Amino acid sequence: TAIIFPTMAFLLENVGWQATFWSIGIAGGSIILFLSTFLRNSPADIGVTNIPFVKLTITPSDAYDAGDPVEIGPFAVENNDNPSAFFDPIARQKGTIRIDFLVVDPQDDDVQVEFFYATDDPAMVGTTFFPMTLTASDGTILGPPDDNTVTGLSSVNQSNEHWIEWDSFSDIGAAGDPDVWFRARPSDAAGIGFDRETGPFAVGNDGPAITAITKPDPAMNHIGVVVIEFTVEDSSSDPVDLVVEFDDGSGPAVFAGGRFIESQSIPIRGVGKWNGVSWESTNSHLNEKVNALAVFDDGTGPALYAGGLFSEANGVETIGIAKYDGVSWSAVGGGVGGGLPHVRSLCVFDDGTGRALYVGGQFQSAGGVLMSKVAKWDGQNWSDLGFGLGAWVTSMQVFDDGHGEALYAAGKFSNSGPFVRNYIAKWDPAYRIWWSVGVGVDDNIYGTAVFDDGEGPDLYVNGRFTAAGGVPANSVAKWHGCRRLPANLDADGDLDLDDIRRFIPCMTGPGGTIEMACERGDVDGDADIDLRDFGGVQTGPFQTRRTH
Repeated sequence: TAIIFPTMAFLLENVGWQATFWSIGIAGGSIILFLSTFLRNSPADIGVTNIPFVKLTITPSDAYDAGDPVEIGPFAVENNDNPSAFFDPIARQKGTIRIDFLVVDPQDDDVQVEFFYATDDPAMVGTTFFPMTLTASDGTILGPPDDNTVTGLSSVNQSNEHWIEWDSFSDIGAAGDPDVWFRARPSDAAGIGFDRETGPFAVGNDGPAITAITKPDPAMNHIGVVVIEFTVEDSSSDPVDLVVEFDDGSGPAVFAGGRFIESQSIPIRGVGKWNGVSWESTNSHLNEKVNALAVFDDGTGPALYAGGLFSEANGVETIGIAKYDGVSWSAVGGGVGGGLPHVRSLCVFDDGTGRALYVGGQFQSAGGVLMSKVAKWDGQNWSDLGFGLGAWVTSMQVFDDGHGEALYAAGKFSNSGPFVRNYIAKWDPAYRIWWSVGVGVDDNIYGTAVFDDGEGPDLYVNGRFTAAGGVPANSVAKWHGCRRLPANLDADGDLDLDDIRRFIPCMTGPGGTIEMACERGDVDGDADIDLRDFGGVQTGPFQTRRTH
């Protein structure tokens, strides 16, 4: 005031009241703008959102020019009264898994935390987190349908530790998804805090393994009861997931794949050979789990192919897939790539152009070329399968649904490009598209198998679904395909406009040559496709005839 009042009196006397107030306004505004650079109201600027780190930039200026900006920070700014939760990492486990975590609440309120899991990388678009099934905790677990929530947790001194036990078998089944991500969502009376995620962690709910087999002597003629001796072990640390028969040049033998590292002090990391008496090493030295094995001849003789989580075999870079010729391991066309790439399924299939190895899993490329979750290896080159599939392919199977063998893929996907494909799809090499298998199922499929129960072969699937084809199905279902229905060109079990659209390009005229994909268009069986066959497609004006 000692400065302001004399200054105002001087200005009023010499320049008048208007100029005086203009001068005061300009000077006061400049001072406020200058001080606002240093005195910030963080709730007004950034709200109550918890921003971990904030940087400030100060830029000076005068009537002539702007000076150089100066950056200070970062500073931790937390305008939030809601709680937070932090995980402790866990090692590879199975079954009921204990997970430790911290709860932090600035107000020391009682906190509740919801827990979720995912089997796809959260960084990927479309990843879904599912509620975890909890069996115990140091708090109170709510009953179904909220059995993924723990209540009444304390945050004394901002660092109280808590724990939960997760029933991983109930949520992800015996298939044992190799990678799992966790998410915690804390909340208190003030509101919901921020989701905290951690992962991936390996969770192996692996089943028992056959560790020894004594096969019957092939040189003898066996009559009546044939004895086959075998030993079964169940180990959480060294599981064997699959076995195939392969002749590496020394005679047929059983080869096993999994996450083991030795047997009877013999190093057999990833893939081992059982010769009927003892285990032998294949010198694989795979650095991670093997999920799939298949025997495929790429033109140089039969070889054993392994697919999995590994990135090298015996020091050779083999990302997701490797080849064993009976002597050494080698890469397969540059392997698969993208994100955390790995192979879950291998299948040999002839699409009419020759036998090839089909590879399914969690990858975005093969040989450096974009391919979504499924690819074809012909022994020399990789090729895509149309749009591919939208998420993990866990199993592939060759199945004849009544009009020729076809490749079926199943897994965690719900689309192929823009088309809805509910967890199972059929590959059409002629149109390069994945077709629906009925309406599919309502959740993940983990495995497939073909079995004839006396009424013809059916394709069986197992997984986490509760409905198949729109009817209740408790984790297991079968697809019997379409019986031999002439003109059902899209193999969906009915005759409709889709069949007519596919029929017209198949028309050959009298005496023409029928392509493989069009064989069912020869309704009258005269070895060509013409207007007579077209009449057989229609059961009335654009009517539909259901077969199953």
